[in-house]
Amino acid sequence: MYYANLQDSGVMAKKLQELGAKPLKMPSTIKRAATSVIADLKWPDEVDYEEDAENFLKEAEKAEKSIMKDEKVEVEVDRYANGRKHMKVVVDDELGPYDLLMTKVDIKKGPYGGNLFYKM
Repeated sequence: MYYANLQDSGVMAKKLQELGAKPLKMPSTIKRAATSVIADLKWPDEVDYEEDAENFLKEAEKAEKSIMKDEKVEVEVDRYANGRKHMKVVVDDELGPYDLLMTKVDIKKGPYGGNLFYKM
């Protein structure tokens, strides 16, 4: 009850009393400061969070698509690749450049195996 009485709204204290808690008189030596300024603000009646989130995502998607259309994505082949002059990076119109890193473990090589890495 002590902490419930410290709330500005008093909702928790009321609920606890409804459930059988004994009311607690707060000592007069304790000066209680406001726990929140939010309780004093005027809020709109209802906010549709689902619709708000959907609208935000649609706007972000439109902005991203317009940026992607405006700039031509051109990526260079990895400078460590063997035979670079015969390679090119594939770029999808919607997804952008492809990037792939594969790992192969050769279990026949030594007691712990050997790792081979392929970067595409």
